[in-house]
Amino acid sequence: MDVLSEVLRWFRVEASSVGRVELTPPWGYVVPKRDSAWFHVVMQGSCVLTREQEPALELGTGDYELLPHGSQHTLSNDGAIHSITLDAFMREAENITPSNGGNYGCEAVRVGGGGQTTTLFCGNFEFKGLPDHPLLSLLPEVIHIPADGKQASVWLKAALQILKYEICTPELGTSSAVDRLMDLIFIHTLRTWIKLQPQETTGWLGALCDPVIGKSLLLIHQRPEENWTLEKLARAVAISRSGFAQRFRSLVGESPHRYLTRWRMQMAAILMRGDPGLRVAPVAWQVGFESEASFSAVFKRHFEMSPAQWRRQFAKATSRTVEEAFKEA
Repeated sequence: MDVLSEVLRWFRVEASSVGRVELTPPWGYVVPKRDSAWFHVVMQGSCVLTREQEPALELGTGDYELLPHGSQHTLSNDGAIHSITLDAFMREAENITPSNGGNYGCEAVRVGGGGQTTTLFCGNFEFKGLPDHPLLSLLPEVIHIPADGKQASVWLKAALQILKYEICTPELGTSSAVDRLMDLIFIHTLRTWIKLQPQETTGWLGALCDPVIGKSLLLIHQRPEENWTLEKLARAVAISRSGFAQRFRSLVGESPHRYLTRWRMQMAAILMRGDPGLRVAPVAWQVGFESEASFSAVFKRHFEMSPAQWRRQFAKATSRTVEEAFKEA
């Protein structure tokens, strides 16, 4: 298994809302900044995506946009400046008779002045799993994948078509299917973006492709519980201790020990979120700490809360979710 696969094994994408909108000019709205990622797929027609102090992006049929950091942006038919917010725009659309089609998160509606139709699949999703991994910080504000570009993979196009089917013809399990599809789409988006990066790329992404540092990262990710010292890692990748330390820091941007500690804390956070009832001692042991006290101290420095506080916050969230489900039943 490669390092990226090991990291993505812990990532999950959970769709907050996904919907189909049919728009006719003139139209335009501001999509607000959010902590979750935004995405847009142009299924028919064209539109313009603009961001403050950035060149406008003209989007055509089949184009896919991912805004992984949830940046504020404007979608419109002509790239003009608009002040109406997405929420206000959708409130206006609520009085329009929905077009024939299903819905997930919001109804498929027809809005605008009656000109040539542009159909968009839009939505936002949250990254679940790793709370503090450099992968997300490496992603640009906008990832643009044009339908006619060489980088648009067959799998990405196929996944988008299946997403369209799930939203337009909802059945039992549609919610779960959409989440799984967003997982797949994110992975292929990430692959496509990585392929476009120059070979001399540094940082975590560049380290993945380095035969020495990439191997050491894989060892850390696969066996975080092992007692990895600088000497042990250097020996495992057949390089001198000093050479390994310098090469690791220049590519990854931090020391091997710091990276190992951060990965261990991420694993611990995932384990406790997955099972809020899990005791701290076994978690500490699984991520390479012999002492519960030392693990708790490192965890608190990293997340600014104790393991018990971290565990309680997800136990409460799970309890609220179950309670809401019973109320809706």
